[in-house]
Amino acid sequence: LDVPDCSPPTVVDRFDRFLALLAGLDEHHPAHLAPGLRDRLDQRRPAVSAAAETLTASPLPTSWQHGDLHPWNVFQIDGGPRLFDLGDSQWAHPVEILCVPHDWIRDRTDFPWEPVLEAYADAWGQPVSRIAQDWAAARITQNVNRVQTWWGCLAEASADEWRHWGGALL
Repeated sequence: LDVPDCSPPTVVDRFDRFLALLAGLDEHHPAHLAPGLRDRLDQRRPAVSAAAETLTASPLPTSWQHGDLHPWNVFQIDGGPRLFDLGDSQWAHPVEILCVPHDWIRDRTDFPWEPVLEAYADAWGQPVSRIAQDWAAARITQNVNRVQTWWGCLAEASADEWRHWGGALL
């Protein structure tokens, strides 16, 4: 399907490659990884590795992920949902699809997160405790996978676009 493989076993290698790539950019580049941040991220490598191992051991299989699921990318047509904006698609752990909706819901006071996590667990036939364990790991791996998405989006960006969006990689 020509979407990136961001499955759990690939995350640590991608983390290492992007740390080196971003640290190697010119210091004036908007996505340059400064030495202090590089050191802090290097210290997070064991957490990235543990998260990838948790998701690799999960009973849920790698699947297609929308990558940017929020209310403006889902429409109701003929009684069913239709997804829009598939540019962030990737193969990843299925719990990663909850990351963007979680961030949207987190900023609201009228919509609690817990029922969403419970419904997701129910849809997969898994206990909430299992999905919660995967969820904690996916919050880490999804950040690594989004760097690849941003890098791909900016591959042909102009200098102005890099200035505007380049910090997203960090």
